[in-house]
Amino acid sequence: GRISDATWAWLDAGRLLAETDRGAAIAALRQAATLGEQAGLVTQLRLASLLLRRLGVRAWRRGASGGVAGLSEREAEIARLVASGASNREIGETLLIAPKTVERHVSNALTKLGLRNRTELAGLVRSESSVRVPPDDRPVRPT
Repeated sequence: GRISDATWAWLDAGRLLAETDRGAAIAALRQAATLGEQAGLVTQLRLASLLLRRLGVRAWRRGASGGVAGLSEREAEIARLVASGASNREIGETLLIAPKTVERHVSNALTKLGLRNRTELAGLVRSESSVRVPPDDRPVRPT
């Protein structure tokens, strides 16, 4: 409970300081984000990131969860298909799910991994030998 309380205190300080001292606000919000990340306080971490972005600070973290192993089975499956170059529509057709569902899984994977876009996701998937995309898993593209 104390870490959570401390995180909220740093968030409150950051919000108040944002009106008068941008540098001090950024430092307070970074402290809140660090505590939130260490303690697994998702709400506080997201709020700190949002407030940092409002101050013009890039708050994403590359590879935050340590790799594709931290994804659900479905997210990893979709990540492999993204790495093969498939679009959301193509992935949806392959897995028999809606493109919006694919979009949600891609979004969740990006968030969990601290990545910004599909290109970074594909690069991470390709770099991890245990999740290489075998040719048979590639979706068939309509001609």
